Amino acid sequence: MTENHSVVAIGATAPQPHAGRWGRHMKTNIPRFDDKVVSVVCANEDTGQLIYSPQFERQGGRMFIVGSVPNESSQDNWMEGLTTAIAWDTVQDYVVFDSMADFIQRLKSRKRRWPRKTIVNEPPRNRMKERRQRGKPQQPPP
Repeated sequence: MTENHSVVAIGATAPQPHAGRWGRHMKTNIPRFDDKVVSVVCANEDTGQLIYSPQFERQGGRMFIVGSVPNESSQDNWMEGLTTAIAWDTVQDYVVFDSMADFIQRLKSRKRRWPRKTIVNEPPRNRMKERRQRGKPQQPPP
């Protein structure tokens, strides 16, 4: 007995033999984002776009997620509360947050998980020693 595993990426087109089955799956299992903040990254983009409480809506023969720009989602907040729509077939990936406060808290609490890259042949810096020597007169090199 062989197992058939397939991977389907958000926004990707499934091969034709599976298209019917995938289409039926999407009709019955569309994700719900009620009262959630969703960070959506579209194909060929580096950063996500935030959308609050999006719902799926068909427009012009394409599926869109339609919601509003969350409060506190930009530096000057000039678009907050406006309706925004993202074509679902352009979505590369998305992350769901419980609220804008959850998003902001996670953004502020980022932790460095890997050590900084050091330049080859550069000795490690001793910042305390550097601070102490700032006030001392410079000695000529030997």
